[in-house]
Amino acid sequence: MAHNWIDGELITAEKLNDNAVTVEVNKTQKINTENPFYMAPKTPFKSYYEDDIKKLSSRIDPNKMNIGFLTDNHYQTGTYSPNAVQHYSHMTALSRLSGNLDTIVLGGDNINGDLPKEMLQNLTSGFTNVMFSTSDPKTDVFTLLGNHDTGVGQLGGLDPEQTLNYSEVKKYYRTGELLYNEIRNGDSFYGFKDYPDKKVRVIFLNSFDNPDTITENGLYKYNYLMTSGYRQEQLSWLANTALSVPDNSWHVIVFTHAPVPGIFWSSSSQQYNSDVLVGILKAFSTGTSFSKTDTSNPDYSVDIDVSYSQKGNLVGVVSGHIHADGITVNDGITYVETTSSLCYAGDAGQGRLVNTPTEDAWDLFTIDVSQKKVNIYRFGGFGQDREFTY
Repeated sequence: MAHNWIDGELITAEKLNDNAVTVEVNKTQKINTENPFYMAPKTPFKSYYEDDIKKLSSRIDPNKMNIGFLTDNHYQTGTYSPNAVQHYSHMTALSRLSGNLDTIVLGGDNINGDLPKEMLQNLTSGFTNVMFSTSDPKTDVFTLLGNHDTGVGQLGGLDPEQTLNYSEVKKYYRTGELLYNEIRNGDSFYGFKDYPDKKVRVIFLNSFDNPDTITENGLYKYNYLMTSGYRQEQLSWLANTALSVPDNSWHVIVFTHAPVPGIFWSSSSQQYNSDVLVGILKAFSTGTSFSKTDTSNPDYSVDIDVSYSQKGNLVGVVSGHIHADGITVNDGITYVETTSSLCYAGDAGQGRLVNTPTEDAWDLFTIDVSQKKVNIYRFGGFGQDREFTY
């Protein structure tokens, strides 16, 4: 264990503003206070990040939909991802200071996954406890699954005994508890939450929806690190449940870890049924129909037939995975990429350096449904603010 973890305040009230700021655990979430990762280490915030938090807090309009999106932090002990646990603390500090951050979405690759299983368990327990226990109780926290989060395909190879299985990760992500009254498919990694006062539905998907089949040699059939996809059950749920909004005054934003191949990243990358995902979203946004049947790979076979009677308001599809920023419109759908929160110990050609303002990077999405406009405000000194209309 490389670090000595202790409980403690993440940021002082005096440093944030002149008013008292109280940080309390949401008691309804049954946080295990015996866990050594219950709070992040007692490390003072750097002044430039205090300034960023104050600035972002001032941009949160309670009449608009406000979503914090932090992705690809690759939390790992050692020197691979310096100060990574503090990056989670930056986001939760924003939620506490503002009091009006509706949602936090962690976009996947929340840990790096390249360590022995016991450490993967500790790290996953650690970052989720930081997020659940130090976010403002009024802020929802939804955690996406990335290709690094189980450790499959890394140090533990394809060995179920040396990596995290889906049930273990779900326990840490607390998907079955429905902490925020979200709608899931049982205890699925995917789900949605409605915000009626904002007329916004936030949908979060699992782009690494792979079978957990174990072969005769006792190893996983699929390498989760490299294989991405959406299977029938999730796609059917998306088409028939998640996109069944109360009426056409509602606006839908979709979050997922990996973007659609050909959008921001190589079309040769493996992602099963991404065309089906796009077909469903396009049908929703245009008020038309979509159908496809494909049984060429039984593990990812699909049979989708959906029709929408009215045009939907699709804000866009937001993802991470490629560690770069981007916005593009493809076939009428807006796709948004946010760079990694991870800053490597070395520059790695990114133009980011540890212990400088460029170290951390994530976004605050503010949605104005009346104007159909999204402002994306950047935290940290790397990248810039962005905006788009839909």
